[in-house]
Amino acid sequence: MVDNVFLNERSNGTGTGFHYGAQFTNTSATAYSMNYNDYYTNGAGGVLGIYGTTSTDTLSEWQTATGQDANSFNTDPLLVSESDLRPYLGSPVIGAGTPVAGITTDILGVTRNVTTPTLALMNKALHCQLFLIQQMLLQQLLVMHR
Repeated sequence: MVDNVFLNERSNGTGTGFHYGAQFTNTSATAYSMNYNDYYTNGAGGVLGIYGTTSTDTLSEWQTATGQDANSFNTDPLLVSESDLRPYLGSPVIGAGTPVAGITTDILGVTRNVTTPTLALMNKALHCQLFLIQQMLLQQLLVMHR
């Protein structure tokens, strides 16, 4: 499992439950490789992961428990929304991946970078900053011409 974003922003209302970014119960499996992933939890009760029965609060603890994810990180991926999983321009997941044989396009059909692909399903960053600047300039022009 490479080039993934494990994101859990759920929070406890009044309870004391845990909300894991990643969970692996089969610790005896040996035919898997985890690397170049972003594990991020920030809600109340959020825990980075659980491996077998070991809860891990930090990426370092996760790497020790799993023996995996040497090139992974624990940073807010800066995705647009819960329903729009494109990363914002400046997101740490842009260009943070590694090539995967046979995976040449993202879920939208956009060609992935062949050397440093973006993590997750979508390769194209949303250029919100540029859009907002364009909208502000357009509004100023409209005010000036009134």
